[in-house]
Amino acid sequence: MYNESEERGAPLGGGASVKRRGLFKLGALATAMTGAFAASSFEAGPAHAAADLAPTGPSASDLSTTYVTQTSLAASLTRMVAKDELIVNVKDHGAVGDAVRNPSGGSISSGSSTFFGGGFAASDVGKFFAVVGAGPNGTTLVTVIAAYVNAGTITLGSPASTTVANAPYLYGTDDTGAIQKVLDGVNDDSYTQVFFPKGSYLTGGLLLKNNTQLLGAGRGAWAYEFYQRTTRLIAKPDMTTPGLINDSADGPVGNVRVADMMLDGARAFQASAHSGIYMADSKISADSFWSIERVYVGFFSGDGAYFGAFRRANRVNECHFWRCAGNGVRLDGTDNSFVQTVFAQNGADGILLNQGANHFFGCDIFSNVGNGARIVPFGRMNQFTNCFFDTNYKCGVYNEAKNLSLTQCRFTSNSQSADGLYPDIDIVGGPPGCSLVNPTFYAGAGLTNLPHSGIRAAGNGVSNLVYVTGFSHDPGVTTWRSGSYVEVSVGMLHKGFAFSDGSVLTTGSSSGTKLGANATNKLAFFGAIPIVRPTIGAAASDAATTQALVNDLRTKLIALGLIG
Repeated sequence: MYNESEERGAPLGGGASVKRRGLFKLGALATAMTGAFAASSFEAGPAHAAADLAPTGPSASDLSTTYVTQTSLAASLTRMVAKDELIVNVKDHGAVGDAVRNPSGGSISSGSSTFFGGGFAASDVGKFFAVVGAGPNGTTLVTVIAAYVNAGTITLGSPASTTVANAPYLYGTDDTGAIQKVLDGVNDDSYTQVFFPKGSYLTGGLLLKNNTQLLGAGRGAWAYEFYQRTTRLIAKPDMTTPGLINDSADGPVGNVRVADMMLDGARAFQASAHSGIYMADSKISADSFWSIERVYVGFFSGDGAYFGAFRRANRVNECHFWRCAGNGVRLDGTDNSFVQTVFAQNGADGILLNQGANHFFGCDIFSNVGNGARIVPFGRMNQFTNCFFDTNYKCGVYNEAKNLSLTQCRFTSNSQSADGLYPDIDIVGGPPGCSLVNPTFYAGAGLTNLPHSGIRAAGNGVSNLVYVTGFSHDPGVTTWRSGSYVEVSVGMLHKGFAFSDGSVLTTGSSSGTKLGANATNKLAFFGAIPIVRPTIGAAASDAATTQALVNDLRTKLIALGLIG
């Protein structure tokens, strides 16, 4: 067993252990717990002696404000067993968690099996091994460690096809089988917590069942790659599943929780694209109820996470989707929520939205090679609140869909791939009903590339396309190019649009742009009903004609709303 300080005590049936608060003896509950594990497909432990099964009272050192007596503790555990809420430690079922991924430093010559690196031990013989670039035509060489020479030299099970120097290499115990056996043993109707103590677990794609939790070594075990408390799952180079953590092949899986761990895609080693978390498409809408909390998803050869078509009602909180070759997250599902999550430095878009009604609160989307967020035509009714879109290579937000809502979001120096090519917000294709509430625009200090404009929605020809209120920018910025804040025609703004006190309307005098440039434009003031541009007769010199012209002018000025 493991207590809160991760000290190991007596195992439960088949080596499964329960992580719990306080120290105690199971007593008469041993039989009930053994039966619970057996019902969950885990092997039951050996029979206990009668003395072991007899109820015993706690010692003075066992007493606490949480558990005062053995009786109250037993009642609590009985309720837990009755609900089939089990906690299983993967290391009690054969997982080792000893993987090592070095980003550089490996050398081997073509035709040779002698590899030079560092940190090896005699116990590494037989472990999985991979080195980038040493396989045929510069692919990843995947083999095993055949012999130990010294701490800096090993013999591989297969010779290299290509000479490499200072190459990334990866080795360790292949934990795929041990972890998958635990996951397969979960009773699909019970609620099982699969616990991964600190360590780096080399694994292929894992298939889940309903009602499963994958838990790392606590809240501090996910944020730093080499931190001593880190729980890290590293994707094997020969992985065949679309993701590291997957739905079952039998159909959509729900009520899953993944928390407090790192998912490392080892993308330099991969020959094909894999996601960190992969939910398969569903033919009909399926409430998945996945909860992903404090998970670092990085270095995958595909998307950080893929939420399949019609996969709904998932919650992502305090996560990082980082440096993946594809999108940080691709959402083909609806009604998903992301809170305080980072999407950064991915090879495509930070967020790709292909369905609607998804919500983002307090997220940071920066330095993605594509757009910060791209919403394609099916991605309707999506909402971003208090999000930052900074230094993305294309647009901060590229929207082709209806009913996008951006509320109190900040945009800083997007279009980093090319100066002036992309705006911070690009509304394209004529979709109506986009709401921009209190958007704020900044220019990052020291950045040479600037967006084409803050908001670009011109040329759509759709009245009331964009609803903008509270537009603001950094008044101290002097490096913005002229006209870089707004590029939308007045006809595309909400009827209630108002300039704040002291704002200036620039009409592009260098190109001859005017208000009411066409004869059919309607123009009025002070609440008057807009009318077509009026005309008046030729000038006259006699009193009667002049009086008639004055009266006619008065009527038309009143109609325009200029006088009352």
